[in-house]
Amino acid sequence: MEPTGPFAEWVRGRTGWSMSLGWAAAIERHAGDEDPLDVFFRLLDEYRLSAAEDR
Repeated sequence: MEPTGPFAEWVRGRTGWSMSLGWAAAIERHAGDEDPLDVFFRLLDEYRLSAAEDR
């Protein structure tokens, strides 16, 4: 069973990444040369903007 939640579902839909180990592991695995925290905060900003637009 994959971990779920609004942010994890959004990240999976936005990136196509597996959430089987959770969103943090997915970000770490796919960050490449970029700092995973930078990737996290960029995705979080995008998520918040999209959530605000949906209201």
